[in-house]
Amino acid sequence: ELGRGEAYSATEPGHTLNGNAARMSVDPDNPDDLTQWLTDYLAAGGWPEAAEQRVPVAELFPPRGVFGLYVQQRL
Repeated sequence: ELGRGEAYSATEPGHTLNGNAARMSVDPDNPDDLTQWLTDYLAAGGWPEAAEQRVPVAELFPPRGVFGLYVQQRL
């Protein structure tokens, strides 16, 4: 799939990014883009396990599959 590639098509929730959401935006003009997208994604019921982490959205380490979805939607 375009935007996901091998690394970001993983479906295993334990396969997380190496950096937190605050550091992983694909938009150089909007460093908070992933955090904003993830906030909306969580509000819509995506990645329910995030609530168990009890940290601000910017500090979450999203699963690679969730990040792949974000990249795919931003292309």
